[in-house]
Amino acid sequence: MVCKQAPVLVRMLFKKILNWLFMKKESEKVGHYVCALVDILGQKVELNKLDDIESIRNQHDEVLKICRNAYGKVKILRKAISESDTYLNSFAKRCEKSPRIKNTFFSDLIVMHLSLSKGGEAFDICRLVGMLLSLAEVFLVMLAKGIPLRGGVDVGIAIESQDGQLYGRALSKTYELESNVAQSIRIVIGQELVDLLDIAACDSQNEFYDDAKFCRLFIKKDTDSVYILDYLAKPLHQLTDFVVRATKAIAFLEGENNRFRKCGDYKTASKYEKALKYFENSGVA
Repeated sequence: MVCKQAPVLVRMLFKKILNWLFMKKESEKVGHYVCALVDILGQKVELNKLDDIESIRNQHDEVLKICRNAYGKVKILRKAISESDTYLNSFAKRCEKSPRIKNTFFSDLIVMHLSLSKGGEAFDICRLVGMLLSLAEVFLVMLAKGIPLRGGVDVGIAIESQDGQLYGRALSKTYELESNVAQSIRIVIGQELVDLLDIAACDSQNEFYDDAKFCRLFIKKDTDSVYILDYLAKPLHQLTDFVVRATKAIAFLEGENNRFRKCGDYKTASKYEKALKYFENSGVA
């Protein structure tokens, strides 16, 4: 009796294993994603101070001060992202059936990604407006708190794991923009994402025509002809405390520009000077 049932049990077990493997494979999504990578400027300089610590025991308070100062900024960034997400998701009801924006935190980095998949080859950019709004709001909030950011945003093919981790060209492209192109206090927008929005914004029959046109309001060319996130775009002026935040941001940028120039660090000072120029060109300064 037992021997006769064994093959059936084996087949059932084998079938369950195949189903598990199939489901695991299916849980990894491949498609086009918009990805943003943003980090905090100056963290490396701050953490390098730990190399001068000769004795953790004797300099315990100094170690704590350095670590708390660096990680404190990370906590502020994470909180700003979370609060912005909560606010923007509260009125994104028309995008309920669209893929949601996902955030991953690693050290002082924030990676935001958004799937554009909507069956077949269609692109769903319904929540992209919220993604750009969130990045713009957080960027100004952080500047007002004296914490400058740098980043990149672009679109590309990637694979998303079951736990929400992203791997692929979408992520590597944003890393290249952040590390090689941004170079100062700004978030660079990739050419492919700009082209995608321009195509959608030229076709009034496109389902996401209005979304594309609205997204383009938050993208402009910087003085070096690089596309950047316009965190001072006019639609953002309606946000609560915009004027207060902009005023505090300008004061911070001016203070850092003067501080680094007095130290003879003109390379770093130029980053703050460029940011101040952006405020001036935007008519906010």
